[in-house]
Amino acid sequence: AENLEVSEQLIHLPLLFLDQPKKILIIGNGWNGLIHQALKYPEAEIFYAELDPEFLPTIYNYLSGPSQKELTDERVKIINQDTIAYLKNNSEKFDFILSNLPEPANYQINRFYTKQYFQLLKNHLNPAGVAVFSLPYHQENMDNLFTNQYLASIYKPFDQVFKNNLIIPAQTLITIGINSDTLLYQAGD
Repeated sequence: AENLEVSEQLIHLPLLFLDQPKKILIIGNGWNGLIHQALKYPEAEIFYAELDPEFLPTIYNYLSGPSQKELTDERVKIINQDTIAYLKNNSEKFDFILSNLPEPANYQINRFYTKQYFQLLKNHLNPAGVAVFSLPYHQENMDNLFTNQYLASIYKPFDQVFKNNLIIPAQTLITIGINSDTLLYQAGD
């Protein structure tokens, strides 16, 4: 089921850093409200990739009418191949890339939280583009040493690729990387 608040935060908060996105790439779970939010940008063309190309055909008939309609909207382009292979084998550039995947807990997902993957995202951004990923956020766990080390192990490769970045503790922990030298904020601000 769609979580409207999370979908709004994942799309609209990062897009505050862009004037008007023309090309958006959503990686994972777009059918769960993200495509709906991205379609609110009338000039945007939305590219949507799932980890498993067979996933969408399998769940399509179980989706609500509005979700089916979004997936067949003329501005939505479905990428039916492995996401990393897609990124490695084309030169498409995007204004906004949202990597909306589960947290890294197995080999299938871990590869989406590496320096190499974040570099792939950066390589596919327009000069002032924005890349985003999010993780579950539970404030009560933030003082836990294991949680802090876990988050640091994910954030460090992102920080190595996106020197200009920001973490927003919202409904999820939203990590935003800007492909620009214009600083989001200055230390001490």
